[in-house]
Amino acid sequence: MNWFFGYRTSRSMKSQEAWDYANRRMGEVWWSAGLFVGGASALVAALCWRNLETVSLWLLGFQMLAMLLTIVIIERDLKRKFD
Repeated sequence: MNWFFGYRTSRSMKSQEAWDYANRRMGEVWWSAGLFVGGASALVAALCWRNLETVSLWLLGFQMLAMLLTIVIIERDLKRKFD
């Protein structure tokens, strides 16, 4: 377990096995989400290049939401597997 880096929530820090699982699973989820969000962001930016400043703010919000939703996914998985 690492107290400084990685996915650290009370549920993931309950055991070494939970921490290892959460960090491995987060990597998998972020990889998939990153491909989707990155591709969608590039497409939207290319299509809306005239309003790129406004579109960039919306894309940033969308990307942040996607990252935050991964926490819900990991916590749900941890609860199913370790509770």
